[in-house]
Order: sequence, then structure tokens, then C-alpha cells
Amino acid sequence: MLGFVRFAILAAIIVRASAAGALEDGNVLSKMPNGYKVGFEEASDMGSILELVPEGETVTQWTEMLTVQILRNKHGLTLSEYRKGVEKIWALICPGSSSETVEQGFEQLHPTLTWSQTCPLNRKTGKPEMTWFKVMIRNGNFVVVQKAYRFKPSIEEIAHWNEFLRETEICDPGSTAQACKPGR
Repeated sequence: MLGFVRFAILAAIIVRASAAGALEDGNVLSKMPNGYKVGFEEASDMGSILELVPEGETVTQWTEMLTVQILRNKHGLTLSEYRKGVEKIWALICPGSSSETVEQGFEQLHPTLTWSQTCPLNRKTGKPEMTWFKVMIRNGNFVVVQKAYRFKPSIEEIAHWNEFLRETEICDPGSTAQACKPGR
């Protein structure tokens, strides 16, 4: 079961990125999944990425992956434009891929978009791939959280991870309008 904690996935990213002002003292909050380990992480002036895979898997040999990215200085780029770019890349990798909006709007004053991408057969891996994306904008920076499968997940798994994404948010400890929820 997933327990509520400050999103440890981003702790290392925020610490490294805070010197460059990636989220300008904002935090990403969510649930920390049990049974996952860090498979890859990297930070630069352009952004940060952290990939988590289940214990016993690697970022090259995975069945499930949770990815968190911070893309810095994307001023002027909209959520729709970002999504169209992702869809274009998927179409090249996987002819016949499709996407579906899950939720769109604002969370704590931040534009947010969640959608799913389905690839019936990824040319590179020879496996199907399904990914749910949640993208949030803060001060011109994009925070992207992705949950990917290389198999068709059950309805329960889909519901579980959609709730995970729904509860993932950006908070600002210094603002009453965007305050962090207690216990997170």
C-alpha cells in the first residue's frame, strides 16, 4: 500500500535544482510507492529527471516505471503544445498509438493536464506500452509525472495509479493560496 509522505522522488531533484531556482521553493507532493527504487537520475540547468522502477528491474529492463521530470524555462509553452509534442514522438515510435484526456484544469492555481497514451506494439521493445502523464506548470517550469507499463494493466492498477497522479500536486510552503497540506 502507498503511504503519504513528502514526494521523496523529488527531494533530490529539488535540493539540486533549488540552487538554480527550478521551482522557486515549491515542492511536489504525492504518495511514495513501496517496492520501487531509483533506476536513474540526472539534473542540469535545463531540468531534472528521476526514474523509479520496481525492485529487481532496471531502467533498460522494466515492466513498470515511474518518472518525474522538471523541465525548466518553458515560458510560453502550453500544456496542449507539450502534449502534442509527446503524441508526435509516440506516433513515430508506435504507429497506431492513441491518447485520451483524463483530467484538465487547475490545481492550487497551477495549470494541469493528465492524459494517457497507448501503444499497441512499441517497435523498439516489441511490447505494448501504456503511459499516464500528469503535467503541471509553475513559473514557466513544467513538472511531468509519468506512470508507464509494458503490459496492459488491470482496471484496478489503472484506477490506483490515476488516483496517485490525481493526488500529486505542487505546493508552496510560503503561500496561503498554495499551501502544503498538513501531513504531507
